[in-house]
Amino acid sequence: MEKNAINPDFFENNTDLQKPTEKERAVVVGLCIGQDRQFEHSMEELISLCEACNMEVVAMLTQTLPAPHQ
Repeated sequence: MEKNAINPDFFENNTDLQKPTEKERAVVVGLCIGQDRQFEHSMEELISLCEACNMEVVAMLTQTLPAPHQ
């Protein structure tokens, strides 16, 4: 076998790789400031990123304010 080559039996014999993993759970939080037309798209993007990281989105909290608190 070549140096740095992966042994093809590794994946068949490694039982840790065959166990299903429990997903992390996430709460997605967003603040919409004023009339932000991109807010919904941004929240959808955040949910997609969570799913791409194997996370389960269990809740979404949003708030709309005219301006951020100083």
